[in-house]
Amino acid sequence: TLIVLVNIGFEPEFFLQGLRIQSVSKAVPAGFIIGTLFYYVFFILMFNLLYQISKKIGPGILLSSIFGKYHQPRDEKLIFMFLDLKNSTGIAEKLEHKKYSLFIKDCFSFLTNPIYNCGADVYQYVGDEAVLVWPLKKGIKNLNCFRLFFEYKKVLEKKHDYFMEKYGIFPEFKAGLDFGEVTVTEVGEIRRDLAFHGDVLNTAARLEKLCKSLGKDLLITGYLEAEIENLDGYSKEFMEEMKPEGKDQSIKVYAIEKQDSL
Repeated sequence: TLIVLVNIGFEPEFFLQGLRIQSVSKAVPAGFIIGTLFYYVFFILMFNLLYQISKKIGPGILLSSIFGKYHQPRDEKLIFMFLDLKNSTGIAEKLEHKKYSLFIKDCFSFLTNPIYNCGADVYQYVGDEAVLVWPLKKGIKNLNCFRLFFEYKKVLEKKHDYFMEKYGIFPEFKAGLDFGEVTVTEVGEIRRDLAFHGDVLNTAARLEKLCKSLGKDLLITGYLEAEIENLDGYSKEFMEEMKPEGKDQSIKVYAIEKQDSL
């Protein structure tokens, strides 16, 4: 069998000299051909299944689920970003629901490369909002948690003509970032999912809403600001102290801007 396969690969003139399919089928057992076919079909189907699951829940979450990392609640220090479309209500009214859905789909499809480039994981998409997460070290490395926002903004700017031609509207986003300890665990029986519990999520979500009133696109808490030693390429501006509902301690809020390169 091996000799026949080698001849097929390296001596194509073998066929041109009159060798028929029947002679090859006699040399290579039918069971070998069928078995090989089923092997590759099975492999392709399994690979595609894992790929689709990975796309559905995220590659990092998939591996954690397979190895049972979050079967029991565990505490982790994470950075959360709440990324939200500006003027979403007005855009939805103008485009109506079906075209608005396509608009949001396009917006988040262009978020893919910044997510991969900046090492983020997607916690969830909620309507016109994406919730992204990093472990602390990965988030502050190369300032990934800032870089993602401005890289995404740049990607959208390059697609300005595309959005204007297709929808007549150009999307702009705002974001809130916070860092702290959260509890992570798997929840659900019919559909398994990861759940994050902690004040960090509430604070990041509130910062994202605060962007509008403060006239800023990216806000972070003092907790995250304290973890970043060097703001190389970025500038920060103290905005105010925010007191979350039910909390005694106020939180410092900073706006982050990207400095123009010389």
